[in-house]
Amino acid sequence: MRIRYLFVLVISLFIFGCIEPYDFDSTEVENTVVVDAELTDRLSVQEIKLSKFNKLDSQQFIGVQGATVSVEDDLGNQTIFNEAEPGIYQSLFEGSRDRNYRLLIDIPNGGEVTSDFSGFPPPVQIDSIVYEELKESFVNEDGKNR
Repeated sequence: MRIRYLFVLVISLFIFGCIEPYDFDSTEVENTVVVDAELTDRLSVQEIKLSKFNKLDSQQFIGVQGATVSVEDDLGNQTIFNEAEPGIYQSLFEGSRDRNYRLLIDIPNGGEVTSDFSGFPPPVQIDSIVYEELKESFVNEDGKNR
């Protein structure tokens, strides 16, 4: 009987004794710019979002304002994206599956972001579509059930 209590005590210490909060240093990434861009081969107003690094648990968008944003194809043609809202750059753009593209971004503080050239992936063939409706609920940041 004593061995059973000793075993439970040792297991409890092992389980509850190993929990420590880990605070990692985020000073290295404070001046990081996050680029969110998804370009398509359809003629439409397309967006490139630039934001500053934010806390991992925060969903606040802190836009980078005043940047010069463009998309360049492998022939040297450029499309300028104009700032529609703070940190949100838009342009009427239509990509081509025959071209490769890269992002060119000049940030007001002197930083530059240039991506590698990349093309569009091949289109996905859809064999069938299945529709299933699910009702999900979750608690948002206000603590309200949605």
